[in-house]
Amino acid sequence: YDAFLRAEALYWSNPSAPTQLRRAIAEYERSVTLDSTFALAWARLSRARSMLYSNGVPTPELARLAREAADRAVRLAPTAEFTHLVLSSYYRGVENNPARGLAELEIARASAPNDPEVHSKLASTYASLGRFDDALSSARLAQQLDPQSIGPASNLQSVLVRLRRYPEARAAADRELALAPNISSLEDRMMVSLAEGDLAGARRILDDGGSRM
Repeated sequence: YDAFLRAEALYWSNPSAPTQLRRAIAEYERSVTLDSTFALAWARLSRARSMLYSNGVPTPELARLAREAADRAVRLAPTAEFTHLVLSSYYRGVENNPARGLAELEIARASAPNDPEVHSKLASTYASLGRFDDALSSARLAQQLDPQSIGPASNLQSVLVRLRRYPEARAAADRELALAPNISSLEDRMMVSLAEGDLAGARRILDDGGSRM
């Protein structure tokens, strides 16, 4: 469990950075080596591998390992919402199949209607399918359910930018940056300024953020 918690901290410190993902994967792997029945750890291992596939080098071996970990989680906890979450991550991140990913998320929502991670993933999936009104509703609900987490704030910022609702996007990005002042949240805040055509503002955010990290 200690290895699992280390993995979670590494993953969420910057889930888009390949270096952090590899470190998180190593801790998840240690966790399931020490307890091969730890279903949630298998699920999070698959999620991290799928994310690395999306943001790193998408090798067939990494895709296979992501699916194997997902399958282990499903066998150990076939009805848990996190198994459908991880399958959704695999289908969206590895197979580039957002429609199938959405189907898994809808199953997860049915079993855990108040899970903020489910609604956060629904928001990003709806957005990838062009369903921006649904994406915004899910992103807002995720943030209401878990106002202290970076994931819902990041998703809300992303949806609002795509809807060109820049003042609201700026507020969401500022909140994300306050919750977790890292490279990922700094990038999200810069993207709002760039979307508004404010290159000088984006540079100021980069300079100010770099001095705080």
